[in-house]
Amino acid sequence: FFLMTIQEARQQTSRKMSVPMIRPISVNLRPRYNKKSPKVKRRSDPKSHSSPMVLSRRSSLPDNGRSEHSLLCETFPTFPKKMMDCMVLRYSGNYYKIRKVLINKGWKAETTHVFQKTRDPHIITKYYYGAAPSPEEQDEIFKGQPSGSFITYFRHVDGIPWYFAALLDDGKRLEIRISGPDALPSELTWLNNPIFDPNKRSVKHIPNVGASNLLDQYESLFDL
Repeated sequence: FFLMTIQEARQQTSRKMSVPMIRPISVNLRPRYNKKSPKVKRRSDPKSHSSPMVLSRRSSLPDNGRSEHSLLCETFPTFPKKMMDCMVLRYSGNYYKIRKVLINKGWKAETTHVFQKTRDPHIITKYYYGAAPSPEEQDEIFKGQPSGSFITYFRHVDGIPWYFAALLDDGKRLEIRISGPDALPSELTWLNNPIFDPNKRSVKHIPNVGASNLLDQYESLFDL
Protein backbone atom coordinates (compact mmCIF):
# COMPACT_ATOMS: atom_id res chain seq x y z
CA PHE A 1 0.00 0.00 0.00
CA PHE A 2 1.20 3.43 -0.86
CA LEU A 3 0.79 6.37 1.31
CA MET A 4 0.37 9.73 -0.39
CA THR A 5 1.21 12.98 1.11
CA ILE A 6 -1.37 15.70 1.28
CA GLN A 7 0.40 17.57 -1.51
CA GLU A 8 0.33 14.55 -3.86
CA ALA A 9 -3.36 14.01 -3.19
CA ARG A 10 -4.15 17.62 -4.07
CA GLN A 11 -2.17 17.31 -7.31
CA GLN A 12 -4.04 14.17 -8.36
CA THR A 13 -7.38 15.76 -7.54
CA SER A 14 -6.52 18.85 -9.56
CA ARG A 15 -5.72 16.63 -12.58
CA LYS A 16 -9.19 15.03 -12.44
CA MET A 17 -10.91 18.43 -12.16
CA SER A 18 -9.03 19.97 -15.15
CA VAL A 19 -11.46 18.58 -17.74
CA PRO A 20 -12.07 21.11 -20.56
CA MET A 21 -15.53 22.66 -20.40
CA ILE A 22 -17.80 22.25 -23.43
CA ARG A 23 -19.63 25.45 -24.26
CA PRO A 24 -23.20 25.02 -25.46
CA ILE A 25 -23.81 25.99 -29.10
CA SER A 26 -26.49 28.60 -29.52
CA VAL A 27 -29.06 27.42 -32.03
CA ASN A 28 -31.44 29.89 -33.69
CA LEU A 29 -34.78 28.12 -33.74
CA ARG A 30 -36.52 30.87 -35.73
CA PRO A 31 -37.21 29.91 -39.36
CA ARG A 32 -34.97 31.43 -41.98
CA TYR A 33 -36.53 33.32 -44.88
CA ASN A 34 -35.05 33.64 -48.31
CA LYS A 35 -34.34 37.29 -48.93
CA LYS A 36 -34.97 36.82 -52.66
CA SER A 37 -38.39 35.34 -52.19
CA PRO A 38 -41.19 37.72 -53.16
CA LYS A 39 -43.10 39.45 -50.43
CA VAL A 40 -46.73 38.55 -50.06
CA LYS A 41 -48.94 41.62 -49.96
CA ARG A 42 -51.59 41.83 -47.34
CA ARG A 43 -55.20 42.23 -48.29
CA SER A 44 -55.29 45.55 -46.56
CA ASP A 45 -52.79 46.87 -49.08
CA PRO A 46 -54.81 48.61 -51.78
CA LYS A 47 -52.08 47.94 -54.33
CA SER A 48 -52.53 44.20 -53.96
CA HIS A 49 -55.92 44.42 -55.67
CA SER A 50 -55.43 44.81 -59.40
CA SER A 51 -58.21 46.69 -61.11
CA PRO A 52 -59.93 44.94 -64.00
CA MET A 53 -58.34 45.57 -67.38
CA VAL A 54 -60.30 47.93 -69.53
CA LEU A 55 -59.78 47.41 -73.25
CA SER A 56 -60.43 50.43 -75.41
CA ARG A 57 -59.44 51.42 -78.91
CA ARG A 58 -58.16 54.87 -79.74
CA SER A 59 -60.10 57.02 -82.11
CA SER A 60 -58.81 56.94 -85.66
CA LEU A 61 -58.86 60.72 -85.87
CA PRO A 62 -56.83 63.15 -83.73
CA ASP A 63 -58.59 65.32 -81.17
CA ASN A 64 -58.86 68.19 -83.65
CA GLY A 65 -60.85 66.02 -86.08
CA ARG A 66 -58.17 66.01 -88.78
CA SER A 67 -56.69 62.86 -90.21
CA GLU A 68 -53.05 61.91 -89.88
CA HIS A 69 -52.86 61.94 -93.67
CA SER A 70 -53.73 65.64 -93.84
CA LEU A 71 -51.27 66.43 -91.04
CA LEU A 72 -48.55 64.58 -92.94
CA CYS A 73 -49.25 66.62 -96.07
CA GLU A 74 -49.00 69.81 -94.01
CA THR A 75 -45.69 68.61 -92.60
CA PHE A 76 -44.27 68.30 -96.13
CA PRO A 77 -46.31 70.82 -98.17
CA THR A 78 -43.94 70.80 -101.16
CA PHE A 79 -43.87 67.02 -101.52
CA PRO A 80 -45.99 65.84 -104.51
CA LYS A 81 -49.47 64.79 -103.40
CA LYS A 82 -49.70 61.69 -105.59
CA MET A 83 -46.32 60.46 -104.40
CA MET A 84 -47.43 61.01 -100.81
CA ASP A 85 -50.52 58.88 -101.41
CA CYS A 86 -48.32 56.11 -102.84
CA MET A 87 -46.11 56.21 -99.76
CA VAL A 88 -49.16 56.04 -97.46
CA LEU A 89 -50.25 52.83 -99.19
CA ARG A 90 -46.72 51.44 -99.35
CA TYR A 91 -46.14 51.84 -95.61
CA SER A 92 -49.75 50.92 -94.66
CA GLY A 93 -50.36 54.36 -93.20
CA ASN A 94 -47.41 54.33 -90.81
CA TYR A 95 -47.03 58.11 -90.85
CA TYR A 96 -44.22 58.07 -88.30
CA LYS A 97 -42.12 55.94 -90.64
CA ILE A 98 -43.06 58.00 -93.70
CA ARG A 99 -41.95 61.18 -91.95
CA LYS A 100 -38.67 59.57 -90.98
CA VAL A 101 -38.03 58.33 -94.54
CA LEU A 102 -38.71 61.74 -96.08
CA ILE A 103 -36.42 63.51 -93.62
CA ASN A 104 -33.66 61.01 -94.37
CA LYS A 105 -34.16 61.76 -98.07
CA GLY A 106 -33.55 65.46 -97.43
CA TRP A 107 -37.10 66.78 -97.12
CA LYS A 108 -37.65 69.37 -94.40
CA ALA A 109 -40.53 68.92 -91.95
CA GLU A 110 -42.51 72.16 -91.65
CA THR A 111 -44.44 71.11 -88.52
CA THR A 112 -43.52 69.50 -85.20
CA HIS A 113 -46.50 67.16 -85.13
CA VAL A 114 -45.65 63.82 -83.49
CA PHE A 115 -47.06 60.84 -85.39
CA GLN A 116 -47.83 57.56 -83.70
CA LYS A 117 -45.81 54.44 -84.49
CA THR A 118 -48.86 52.56 -85.73
CA ARG A 119 -50.45 51.74 -89.06
CA ASP A 120 -53.54 53.61 -90.17
CA PRO A 121 -56.69 51.52 -89.54
CA HIS A 122 -58.25 53.14 -92.62
CA ILE A 123 -55.71 51.21 -94.68
CA ILE A 124 -55.26 47.90 -92.86
CA THR A 125 -58.80 47.15 -91.60
CA LYS A 126 -60.11 44.69 -94.16
CA TYR A 127 -63.77 44.91 -93.15
CA TYR A 128 -63.73 48.71 -93.43
CA TYR A 129 -65.35 49.88 -96.69
CA GLY A 130 -64.45 53.56 -96.65
CA ALA A 131 -67.39 55.71 -97.71
CA ALA A 132 -70.73 54.18 -96.70
CA PRO A 133 -72.13 51.72 -99.25
CA SER A 134 -75.62 52.48 -100.50
CA PRO A 135 -78.56 50.47 -99.08
CA GLU A 136 -78.66 48.45 -102.31
CA GLU A 137 -74.93 47.72 -102.05
CA GLN A 138 -75.34 46.65 -98.43
CA ASP A 139 -78.14 44.29 -99.43
CA GLU A 140 -75.72 42.62 -101.81
CA ILE A 141 -72.89 42.59 -99.23
CA PHE A 142 -74.99 40.89 -96.53
CA LYS A 143 -76.80 38.55 -98.91
CA GLY A 144 -76.52 34.97 -97.64
CA GLN A 145 -74.35 35.99 -94.66
CA PRO A 146 -74.99 34.51 -91.19
CA SER A 147 -75.96 36.35 -88.03
CA GLY A 148 -72.97 38.10 -86.49
CA SER A 149 -71.70 39.47 -89.81
CA PHE A 150 -70.57 43.10 -89.91
CA ILE A 151 -68.79 45.82 -91.87
CA THR A 152 -67.65 49.36 -90.99
CA TYR A 153 -67.63 52.62 -92.97
CA PHE A 154 -67.84 56.37 -92.61
CA ARG A 155 -70.47 58.94 -93.56
CA HIS A 156 -70.36 62.72 -93.39
CA VAL A 157 -72.81 64.30 -90.96
CA ASP A 158 -72.89 68.10 -90.98
CA GLY A 159 -69.53 68.11 -92.74
CA ILE A 160 -67.88 65.85 -90.17
CA PRO A 161 -66.95 62.20 -90.87
CA TRP A 162 -68.74 59.77 -88.58
CA TYR A 163 -67.98 56.07 -88.41
CA PHE A 164 -70.63 53.37 -88.37
CA ALA A 165 -70.89 49.60 -88.23
CA ALA A 166 -73.61 47.65 -90.03
CA LEU A 167 -74.52 44.47 -88.12
CA LEU A 168 -76.61 41.46 -89.03
CA ASP A 169 -78.61 40.20 -86.05
CA ASP A 170 -81.17 37.41 -86.59
CA GLY A 171 -81.74 38.46 -90.17
CA LYS A 172 -82.09 42.16 -89.30
CA ARG A 173 -79.47 44.70 -90.33
CA LEU A 174 -78.64 47.28 -87.69
CA GLU A 175 -76.40 50.35 -87.77
CA ILE A 176 -74.50 51.72 -84.77
CA ARG A 177 -72.08 54.60 -84.46
CA ILE A 178 -68.44 53.81 -83.59
CA SER A 179 -65.31 55.93 -83.09
CA GLY A 180 -63.10 54.49 -85.86
CA PRO A 181 -62.80 51.89 -88.64
CA ASP A 182 -61.85 49.12 -86.21
CA ALA A 183 -63.41 50.47 -82.99
CA LEU A 184 -66.13 47.87 -82.42
CA PRO A 185 -67.70 47.81 -78.95
CA SER A 186 -66.09 45.08 -76.87
CA GLU A 187 -69.44 43.94 -75.46
CA LEU A 188 -70.64 42.83 -78.91
CA THR A 189 -68.89 39.48 -78.66
CA TRP A 190 -71.35 37.81 -81.02
CA LEU A 191 -69.89 39.72 -83.98
CA ASN A 192 -67.75 36.91 -85.36
CA ASN A 193 -68.03 37.17 -89.15
CA PRO A 194 -66.35 40.24 -90.68
CA ILE A 195 -67.11 40.75 -94.36
CA PHE A 196 -63.97 41.96 -96.10
CA ASP A 197 -64.04 44.76 -98.64
CA PRO A 198 -63.16 43.27 -102.04
CA ASN A 199 -62.09 46.65 -103.42
CA LYS A 200 -58.44 47.63 -103.59
CA ARG A 201 -57.14 49.79 -100.76
CA SER A 202 -56.70 53.46 -101.60
CA VAL A 203 -56.43 56.80 -99.84
CA LYS A 204 -60.13 57.29 -100.63
CA HIS A 205 -60.80 55.07 -97.61
CA ILE A 206 -59.56 58.00 -95.51
CA PRO A 207 -62.20 60.72 -94.97
CA ASN A 208 -61.63 64.09 -96.66
CA VAL A 209 -58.82 62.84 -98.88
CA GLY A 210 -60.42 61.77 -102.16
CA ALA A 211 -62.24 64.27 -104.34
CA SER A 212 -65.56 62.44 -103.96
CA ASN A 213 -65.15 62.52 -100.17
CA LEU A 214 -64.70 66.29 -100.22
CA LEU A 215 -67.87 66.63 -102.29
CA ASP A 216 -69.80 64.44 -99.83
CA GLN A 217 -68.48 66.56 -96.98
CA TYR A 218 -69.73 69.75 -98.68
CA GLU A 219 -73.15 68.30 -99.55
CA SER A 220 -73.67 66.97 -96.02
CA LEU A 221 -73.71 70.54 -94.74
CA PHE A 222 -77.06 71.01 -96.50
CA ASP A 223 -78.67 67.73 -95.46
CA LEU A 224 -81.76 68.14 -93.36
